[in-house]
Amino acid sequence: MPVPLIVREVTLSPQNPPHRQVVLLHGQLPGREAPVIWSHSYEQAMDYIEGRLFSYFVQVDGRAVPLVVAENADGEKFLKTRADGDQPDALLALPALTSKTAD
Repeated sequence: MPVPLIVREVTLSPQNPPHRQVVLLHGQLPGREAPVIWSHSYEQAMDYIEGRLFSYFVQVDGRAVPLVVAENADGEKFLKTRADGDQPDALLALPALTSKTAD
């Protein structure tokens, strides 16, 4: 069973097309002494979902909504919620850091 992770923040590379702007997912897990902060690359997250190691969620209207691996018309994979259209709107709505380089 995949370990559930809540995505709280993303790192963006705004020069990429919208479905590829997210380059890192960030979150934290409760820990005994302090929260454990995690960060996964976009590609790692897709691999982890497909390999059923982790499942990722975003908060939408107070609900945890899962991220899924989708494919655009060109066959390129990207992350989004099922409710999102052709763009990862829920991910792009999270608090963001901006990367200076495209990945």
